[in-house]
Amino acid sequence: MFISLGSDRLLTEYILGKSLIENGFRQISFLLVDPGYLFSEQENLKVIKEVLKDFRERITSVYLNTFQEHFPQESIHYLSRSQNIAKYFPSHANVAVIESLPPYAEIIKEMKKFQVEEKKPDDLLCGGYITPSKHANAVAFIPAQYTKQLSKSGATLTGALPLAIFKSVQSKSYWYLDWGCKIHSDGTYRLSFSGEEQYWESLRISKDSQIKLTTGEEVQAKQFIPIVRDSIEKALSEQLKNITKGNSEKKLSQEDLTALLEKVKETIMVYMPGISCFFSADYLLDRNAAITFIASQASQHYRKTFSLIPDLNTGYRITIDKI
Repeated sequence: MFISLGSDRLLTEYILGKSLIENGFRQISFLLVDPGYLFSEQENLKVIKEVLKDFRERITSVYLNTFQEHFPQESIHYLSRSQNIAKYFPSHANVAVIESLPPYAEIIKEMKKFQVEEKKPDDLLCGGYITPSKHANAVAFIPAQYTKQLSKSGATLTGALPLAIFKSVQSKSYWYLDWGCKIHSDGTYRLSFSGEEQYWESLRISKDSQIKLTTGEEVQAKQFIPIVRDSIEKALSEQLKNITKGNSEKKLSQEDLTALLEKVKETIMVYMPGISCFFSADYLLDRNAAITFIASQASQHYRKTFSLIPDLNTGYRITIDKI
């Protein structure tokens, strides 16, 4: 079985698939995850369908020319998320996995360029593809004043969420805003408020200044984000309790993830009514579960993953590992 995580436009998948078939792999099947990003905006769906149609036609043609047989239609599967991978996985298959991680290389380059604190790719909210909530596994928050600054700088908020880097008023150093929440299918989550200290400085508000919450309560500015964080965590805890109903082993469905993210958005909007919220999706949160499943089900004979990893100098580097 040939599995591609983050398969996008399927060019690499076609080249490798063609080579495998021409080298005698007759019983081959394809599991293509996130081809052309199936959760993309509505206007991209026509392009995505063409990409999928073109891949099937080309692979079918190569197979027919090689074996003088028609390629089984059911041997190509498309998935929008890797969390559904188990449904199509054959028992004890030999597996080759290629994964193209989300386009965080440019984000990492920007962090290096401005000498700001780096994050691991799966900790980042920026770089994730903006999508309807029904396909999301994360929600990012951008205060209104920064949304305006990003718009002035020409950054687009219709594709991937850009990295918001700003210059400190006092120290002249750079910092970035990366606020939001990612939720895993196992119920764990990552809540980020990177840049919260510089946020108040940028507004020329002392951290010790008194500010009034929408609830009417007055607190010091430095207490604001911790209060918001606690409120989100409380809301998530209550919602998760209702979803799992005491079963901590339950895997969250996409509907569950959407409901949780909507609750996160609802909670932060109470405290910051003018904030902009963007739902986003990537496949990093599903990767570990997918790899674990593949490793447990695949034959011992052949299990490898070829990964395109974001790299500062080259954009991407390829790693090859046994699963």
